[in-house]
Amino acid sequence: MVVIEPDFQELLHVAGLAAAYLEHAETHDGFDDPTEWEIDAIQKVRDWVDALQHLGPEGEIKLATIALQTHGFDVTNQVFHAETQKILAVSTAHVTEETAQRLDADDIEGVTVFPKAGFGWWVHTTPHPDASAGIPQELRDAMNFAVGAGCDWLMLDRDATIIEELPHWEW
Repeated sequence: MVVIEPDFQELLHVAGLAAAYLEHAETHDGFDDPTEWEIDAIQKVRDWVDALQHLGPEGEIKLATIALQTHGFDVTNQVFHAETQKILAVSTAHVTEETAQRLDADDIEGVTVFPKAGFGWWVHTTPHPDASAGIPQELRDAMNFAVGAGCDWLMLDRDATIIEELPHWEW
């Protein structure tokens, strides 16, 4: 059996028919008076249809997620396929002042670097395969430390913790 979902106008029409029936029952003998539940149910349908008509993409995703979870689907892995990445935060003291200047100038070939609003840098832990040997050793050590911790990114931040296992400088 193929089931075709009703459109919004059909749902509103059915709700209107139900409301008309309840109004008729209320004013004519031989019918039970409508219950509060019946009146509330019709209003909920009307409100629901109105909300669906004005649903944006984010709301549609949320609604679909709830429906799939209700039926036992693991939507975190089956629908979104979102990628998450881990970040290791360490002090900027783990690079020399010279390396800091090179990070500011984005002058380290093969390394993806983003400035962190004057407080440090975001550094991807996997250098480009064609990266030259020009990556400063202390930066390479910090990147490798982050990889060893299962992180994809290294955040060098002036207020972050100094890791005793890594070399560090005062500048």
